[in-house]
Amino acid sequence: MFSAVKNNNGFTMTELMVAILIAGIITAVASAYFVGHIKSYKTAENIVDIQYEGQMLINHISRVALESSGIYRIGKADDTGVISDKIDSNAKIEINSKDEFFAFAKKLSDGSMVYEIYTIGDDNTVIFSKSVEEDLSIQTESNVLSKYVDNIQMSPQTTMVNANLTFEQSDSMGINISLNKNKSELSFGTEVSFRNK
Repeated sequence: MFSAVKNNNGFTMTELMVAILIAGIITAVASAYFVGHIKSYKTAENIVDIQYEGQMLINHISRVALESSGIYRIGKADDTGVISDKIDSNAKIEINSKDEFFAFAKKLSDGSMVYEIYTIGDDNTVIFSKSVEEDLSIQTESNVLSKYVDNIQMSPQTTMVNANLTFEQSDSMGINISLNKNKSELSFGTEVSFRNK
């Protein structure tokens, strides 16, 4: 009888190749799984960021508008001051480029006026500032209020039936804000009445 000779010296080359192939397949599947989850995490993180920024901005604009006597100016400014004013428009207006702004007028208890201004700045930021000058030339308390803003759309609103009013005449306004961060987009909208009109 022949007895089988057992070789206990290690793995054969074929066994090693099969083991490396199986390990490679498992690694490829795991890598694809992790890459997919990282992309999902980044998208979710972007959505959370723009939700926060958008909600903060719309709440701020709503609060300021509610306390104001209405829209004071809508336009575009440069170093020389206001170069266009759209306050007499009765159509939807979109603010989406650098130096475009809108301002609310607010009468203080001592009878003086303060103008609260929102400007589109560099890198899709919204800058909030105040002025006591009617021409809005001297601004104080300027700070970045929100990031990732593509545009702000405003339209005059009213409680009167069949009225086609301008921003200056309206007793409320509709606001829509569009935000974008790394191709993740959200929009927010509300309507605000001017309490002191």
